[in-house]
Amino acid sequence: MAAPLSCLVPVYNAGKYLEESLESIRSQTFKEFEIFAYDDGSDDDSLQILNAFQKKEKRLKILSRAHSSGIPNTLNQLMQASKSKFFAFQGACDLSHPERFEKQMALMKNSSLVALGTSILVDGSQVEKENLKIAPKTFTKQVLEEQIAHYHQSALYYQSAVYSHSLLKKKIQFDETTQTFYDLIFNAEVQHHFPLRLSNCSEFLYTLRLYPGCLEEKRMQEKENPEVEQNKQLFISKLIPIYLRYITYSKISSVSNPY
Repeated sequence: MAAPLSCLVPVYNAGKYLEESLESIRSQTFKEFEIFAYDDGSDDDSLQILNAFQKKEKRLKILSRAHSSGIPNTLNQLMQASKSKFFAFQGACDLSHPERFEKQMALMKNSSLVALGTSILVDGSQVEKENLKIAPKTFTKQVLEEQIAHYHQSALYYQSAVYSHSLLKKKIQFDETTQTFYDLIFNAEVQHHFPLRLSNCSEFLYTLRLYPGCLEEKRMQEKENPEVEQNKQLFISKLIPIYLRYITYSKISSVSNPY
């Protein structure tokens, strides 16, 4: 019988931060969960770290492939692997507060929500700031100037969310035609099929780590890319019509670090 919750971890060249991220999952006060980690053809030591970690964490199940197929496909494979009533994502470089799952599951089990995220901390200390010319609307430039920025988020970040398995009955998946907007499109589709059934905890239960080469850094970089026009058209045609009806941008908040 499947555990009530599956934690899904997409892994690609995350060796520098992976063990710390997995430890933050292992240290959860909520214990009834299993972990699926999918190594997407990493060429660093990520798979070795997963294998070593599995020796002390029997709830960890490892999936892997020799060549990368991209994070949207990896996320879809992880969702299909999960048979639990609920599933949560965790970025392989990010951190979860010890009470994250306990607090999210308590709310999910006693409500009609299909997705519940948290307010997040954004750690920009690892990003090469001199390479960043612009910042996206979801972050302010303050995240480039301070090690930690605090966000009471109104938009839902999939990395910090717990989802109901029921959304898979609607065949909602991550869009594999883009490596840029897949996360936004996914939550927009969830919003479209389950309006007003997504929310965020007000507490800071997740740390999103910006690091060289991460998606958020790529979005911040202003550089010529043959996919720019394609992504722009995808954003206009698929995302805006349903996304903007429900989701507003994150707002900065000056609160203390809960860690």
